[in-house]
Amino acid sequence: MHAPMRYVWNPEIDARASSPFLRPARAALKSWDLQSTRWVDSFAANSSTVAARIAQIYDREAVVIPPPVDVDFFAKDLGAAQREGLVAVGRLIPYKGFDLAIRIAHSLNEQLTIVGRGPMQTNLRSLAAELGANVTFYPRASDTELRHLFRASRLLLFPTVEDFGIIPVEAQAAGTPVVGPAQGGLLDTVIQGKTGVLSSSLSLDDMVDATRTALDHAWEQEACLANARTFSRDAFSARVQDWVSSIG
Repeated sequence: MHAPMRYVWNPEIDARASSPFLRPARAALKSWDLQSTRWVDSFAANSSTVAARIAQIYDREAVVIPPPVDVDFFAKDLGAAQREGLVAVGRLIPYKGFDLAIRIAHSLNEQLTIVGRGPMQTNLRSLAAELGANVTFYPRASDTELRHLFRASRLLLFPTVEDFGIIPVEAQAAGTPVVGPAQGGLLDTVIQGKTGVLSSSLSLDDMVDATRTALDHAWEQEACLANARTFSRDAFSARVQDWVSSIG
């Protein structure tokens, strides 16, 4: 399970059903959802965060099975690389935190590459111009280009909270450490001080401090790759087989 329906159980995260007109429907969906879980033999969650949410909402334990990541592709021909600046990747929508990424890079006088497209692109370009931040936008990038951009960057900025988050694992497979909040999937996918730096909050000050710490650290890309391999397709298959066997 990626997550219990967030617009039903966590409207503070997903406000689609928070309007007064839809509140009765949300209550009905809660009742239906709880009844449906009675027919579930075993839950699998994509992260510890989701497993905790399942326990809180459904009062059921869940096995954590992270989704598979194509680690071999992003690790292909990994070697010494000249790394400069920061990179942030994803759809350009508000909760992804790209405005925060721009402010972090500007505060540290670091070049930032933003890979992705979405409705916030114009606003983000305007923010970068207003601040005088050194930001390059890549609306589109193939997987091969993304791998190159990861390897060309010193850090991946991930200033958002995701239930899992595949991009940080892909970056680590390319030998690139991660900076983000100590929340959500990053608690599972980033090893503090070894494959990245997790900030105590998503405030600008805390994220700038975390990024500065990461920039001052001598990272080992092999450690990043080794951690990423724990989320490989083979690792996923093994976890699923173990889970199915445990159900009997």
